[in-house]
Amino acid sequence: AHFHYVLSLGAVVGVFLSVMYLFPYFYRLYINYFYQSLIFFLFFVGSNGLFFPFHFLGLWGLPRHYLLFDLNFYVFSGLSLFSIILITISIFFILYSFSFSPYSALIPLL
Repeated sequence: AHFHYVLSLGAVVGVFLSVMYLFPYFYRLYINYFYQSLIFFLFFVGSNGLFFPFHFLGLWGLPRHYLLFDLNFYVFSGLSLFSIILITISIFFILYSFSFSPYSALIPLL
């Protein structure tokens, strides 16, 4: 679970933030600040909700690739599923939130 934390919250969040910062300079498409905050919040909560239960499952000795496991662990599986849905919603918000702005000529090119 620590490996996935480092990859998703380190590399992927860095890529998302660089796209949100540099996309207007390259393509003259802008993201609303409210949508940027919403995307980051949904992705952050979704990533933590996805990978945090795996710490407990690993400490309790549950292997990663089980087809059927004890019913006590289904709460963590449901939390992970809900978190994947939040991450998917944040990705759809990224695609939805790009819009043309009338102020595109005011931002200088790099």
